Amino acid sequence: QGVRLHLLPRQGSQHAASRASGRRVTFTAEARAELTRLCSVHDTHSNGGACGDARRLRFFGENPEEATAALTQALAADPRSIYRKERCAGHEYHICVDGLDASCSWRGDEVVVLSVRLMDTR
Repeated sequence: QGVRLHLLPRQGSQHAASRASGRRVTFTAEARAELTRLCSVHDTHSNGGACGDARRLRFFGENPEEATAALTQALAADPRSIYRKERCAGHEYHICVDGLDASCSWRGDEVVVLSVRLMDTR
């Protein structure tokens, strides 16, 4: 059930960009920090604050490197439909992986992850 991604090891986890399938994927500093923070949320019932209704990630809890690799691999494959590529090229694109909602911007053969948040399940 669902999509199975083969996660490739990152060469030098400090690199902000990765290239696969002809697409360059980069994360803004804010998106990378938010992804790290969301993957580090331990308490599913914390008391108040921004993480008050956060939930435990099923696959990437405690592992922001794998979450980054999964998003990078999915975006490098360019999952947009032909319609989105042709008619909505200038619009933000959202992709959800394990409840992480990534907002992206496509610029030619490059995609920039602008922000990452937990998907609203309400």
